Amino acid sequence: MEKILNILIVDDDEITSKLIEKRLKKRGFHTSIVNGGVDCLHLLKQSPHYFDLILLDIMMPDMTGLEVMEEIRKSFSQVELPIIMTTSMSETSDIVSALKLGANDYVMKPINMEILEARMKTHLSIKEMNIENMKKSELETANAMIVTYHHEINNPLAIALGYIEKCEMTGSLEGLDKVHVALDRIADIVEKIKHVSQETSISKEDYANDQKMIKLK
Repeated sequence: MEKILNILIVDDDEITSKLIEKRLKKRGFHTSIVNGGVDCLHLLKQSPHYFDLILLDIMMPDMTGLEVMEEIRKSFSQVELPIIMTTSMSETSDIVSALKLGANDYVMKPINMEILEARMKTHLSIKEMNIENMKKSELETANAMIVTYHHEINNPLAIALGYIEKCEMTGSLEGLDKVHVALDRIADIVEKIKHVSQETSISKEDYANDQKMIKLK
């Protein structure tokens, strides 16, 4: 089942907002409308991951679109939450500022819906591709973690088990020190893997059969 995309329309002009909403709904989008920047930021705080894209007017009475943009980009990147500015011909000087602050794109008023939809689909596709790449990267990291555990822990574990079995068979404690060394090695590996897993960037290296393992420091 295809996901319904949620679009937030931020514009103090109710007629413009309703017109955009009506046309987007016909194209299969789910829409929400707020008439100012303060309400927009409040809504995003309440539901930070609900909206897929924002249509943001530059000129509004309570907060300008540029001010709203600046606040949003403190919490969401351009890929995480695409923002398309809506502007009139008299506001073209603000477009450069909007793009510098993190706007993904802009459309001129009166809005051509074919152009708007094309630009929305472009940025929503980029967002979806990024999500898929993140999922793929997370899966690769999880697989590499399993390979690392298997490779790094199996050797000292085999040594420890071998000496324990020998002690049981002979009734002697000779070799017990080697068991302690092997177990300490396992504990050290587990701690290193735990430390690496908390890092934002995880380095991998080739293992075997096109598999990767975590590069431990």
